[in-house]
Amino acid sequence: MPKTRKGTEKPVEKHPKLRKIFDKLQNDKKALLKKSEPLRKKRDALLERIQPLEAELREVNKAIAKIERPKLSEIDMGISGLAKAMGGKSMSTAPETVPTEE
Repeated sequence: MPKTRKGTEKPVEKHPKLRKIFDKLQNDKKALLKKSEPLRKKRDALLERIQPLEAELREVNKAIAKIERPKLSEIDMGISGLAKAMGGKSMSTAPETVPTEE
């Protein structure tokens, strides 16, 4: 049972200055959340609309990967090897900037 003042039922506050700061911060938090509440509701509504599209996008990306992997990367390596054999430069040996004509 908390300590009470003699002859009263009101508990003695251990840290009245800290309690005052604590209460002010709690009120500030409530005020900020109340101010941002309409935007939070709008965000939630947007997320409800976006999430099904994101799920569909993930499925489409999986389907693309299923079709392309690993064959696309094998084709790219073949193209790269042939380009190098024909006198071209591979991506690892190409200069970072394109030379200009003088």
